[in-house]
Amino acid sequence: MTKSSIATTFLLALSLPLALGQIVGPFGIVDVVSNLTLLATLATSYQYIIVGGGTSGLALASRLTEDPTRTVLVIEAGTAADNALPGVFIPGLAGTTFHTNIDWNFTTTAQEDADGRSIYWPRGKILSGSSALNFMVQTRGDKAEYDAWNALGNTGWGWSSLFPFFKKSEHFYPPTGNNVGVTPAYTASAHGTTGPVDASYPPYVSPQFVGLFKAIRNLGVSQAADMSAGSGAGVSWTPSTVDPSTHTRATSHSSYIVPNIATRPNLLILTSAKVAKVTFGTSVNGLAVANGVTLFPVDDPTNIITFGASREVILSAGSIQTPQLLELSGIGNPTVLSSAGISAIVNLTGVGENLQDHPAVVNVLKLKPNATSLDALSTDPTALAAALAAYATGNGILTQGIDLISYLPTSSFLSSSDSAKAASLIATPPSWATSGQCKQLVLEAGFCAAQTPVIELVAINVYFGANAAGEPGVPYMSVAACLQHAFSRGNIHITSSDPTADPAIDPNYLKHPVDAFFLAKGSQFIRKITANSALAPYVDSEVEPGPSVQTDAQFTSWVKGAVRTEYHPVGTAAMLPRADGGVVSSKLIVYGTSNLRVVDLSIVPLHVSAHVQSVAYAIAEKAASLILAT
Repeated sequence: MTKSSIATTFLLALSLPLALGQIVGPFGIVDVVSNLTLLATLATSYQYIIVGGGTSGLALASRLTEDPTRTVLVIEAGTAADNALPGVFIPGLAGTTFHTNIDWNFTTTAQEDADGRSIYWPRGKILSGSSALNFMVQTRGDKAEYDAWNALGNTGWGWSSLFPFFKKSEHFYPPTGNNVGVTPAYTASAHGTTGPVDASYPPYVSPQFVGLFKAIRNLGVSQAADMSAGSGAGVSWTPSTVDPSTHTRATSHSSYIVPNIATRPNLLILTSAKVAKVTFGTSVNGLAVANGVTLFPVDDPTNIITFGASREVILSAGSIQTPQLLELSGIGNPTVLSSAGISAIVNLTGVGENLQDHPAVVNVLKLKPNATSLDALSTDPTALAAALAAYATGNGILTQGIDLISYLPTSSFLSSSDSAKAASLIATPPSWATSGQCKQLVLEAGFCAAQTPVIELVAINVYFGANAAGEPGVPYMSVAACLQHAFSRGNIHITSSDPTADPAIDPNYLKHPVDAFFLAKGSQFIRKITANSALAPYVDSEVEPGPSVQTDAQFTSWVKGAVRTEYHPVGTAAMLPRADGGVVSSKLIVYGTSNLRVVDLSIVPLHVSAHVQSVAYAIAEKAASLILAT
């Protein structure tokens, strides 16, 4: 049985009610393709236009429209069908929505230092954005990382300033027990209990994960007190953004919009509509003034429709499409713009630069025949039926997302000689780094020398390696090593003036040699974990990288052929001083404009050791407070 047939079976068997919060009318949610004639009845101007109905965009829209005097239009290219695929709402099926019609299906340019491969980058093409496609992990990162944002020139964006906004977005549920009797550690004061986004622990934990947890501890890694409290180093059972009453994913749509849309006559959301560019009126005091956007139905790029904004236009299109929209609108490096046939309105060379990701490699372990993993659901109808029956009662393997995480500082996975080699690789600034990037690399070097996490280990209950699939009928467990502070920097730029064309995505994976070194050492550390006696009852053998990879040189070569994304791109409209390559100020206003803001992960100036959904929500919550204060 294929993954798509599994998804169809779940959808038919569960028959979960849709909760779209859709009100077709002057306010609510209007699909532009299916309700095109309705647009003529809508207002053509709003106080705020938010481009992108994703993780940050919907959170921001919800908070702004708590003030009934403020009108907001949200424009989203995806559909509003939150429950269209079981992988959107069933935790155990996260990832099955990749390469579907709710995925933008981006790919990078050929990566020179990764064997010339183009690497797949999924992004959510749906109301909710990537909060509907991700793996639902709820972590926040290390205090030192956010304080580094402050040090880079962003007053008010350190840990103590952001912490209340993390909590404001969250509705945390303490653990209530599980099938294997493990007790997650948590710090109650680190969590919010009245926010819109549910965070909970699953009732099912895979037994092999218990063995993996013990093996990591046996290698000297401490148990983290709480990965949301500002110090994430260690190993932990982590919460997921899942509603514990229904065991379904909590998205930005289900959390921020569905409970409120019926009582918000000041909020309109257009779906299946793609913004072509931001429009500008007469400049004031030398600053460009955004006065609206042009958009088109996704099925007809020739049908251009204009909406006006009397106060602000806010870009929340994400780290790929926010810089694309800036450049399409005439804001960016004049060289890039002119090559695409676009006249520069604002000369802002930082647009699309400073791209940072969490590059990853995955060790795949073949489990012993008596182990249970998600692999069986693809080939065993009996296992599928049992999983369905258990999920219908709120139990079983499908209630589990990604819940075993370990964040490792260099002291946890590097020997003293390895640490010395890493320091030597970091010591000399690369020739390609700008002065602003050199400031960032100095801070990252400090992270490596301190107890700030550098590598993340993620346990995945299925074959998730570089190959397409494992052997039919065989259970697997995958463990990813994900670099949290890559020293490489990439970029995203348009190549034409066509808004339907994807931009060129070049993360420059492994361009800095220390990145491959850290990933190779992370994979080697996973191999040490695998050999620990705590995993002996569960693990049969290592499939990837496999026994042919033994030496440091072989691991480095394997990394180049296996490196991929952890799905966390940030930084392409960086919140930095303009002289350091910044695109937005600490108020999130685009330099050279008076009223164009960016509110999404593209503003992150320096990456953090976290699954970034929580960061996207915190950015939106803080942005709302900034805007509502004006």
